Amino acid sequence: MEHLKVDLDQVRAAIERVRVTQPQATTAEVIREYMGVFASNRSVPPDRSWNAQFGKLLSKHQESLGIRLISAGNAVRDALDHPTESALWQL
Repeated sequence: MEHLKVDLDQVRAAIERVRVTQPQATTAEVIREYMGVFASNRSVPPDRSWNAQFGKLLSKHQESLGIRLISAGNAVRDALDHPTESALWQL
């Protein structure tokens, strides 16, 4: 997966909706707000994972999105309660 196609304005709007209630959020929380659900890509290598590519997109556009990476590899759970990891962002 070389190119993730998402609307940056919609990503920005999702971040703004999260920002109203909390100063920090994980990539998983931003995906949940953007997509309506967060499901982990179990057994999918990061270079083929939609979630990982979304995180890279946040990282690449963090300045224009008004966010800053705090830490990576934070434990989170997906919609099916599967454990996974996610970056944490200052919103």
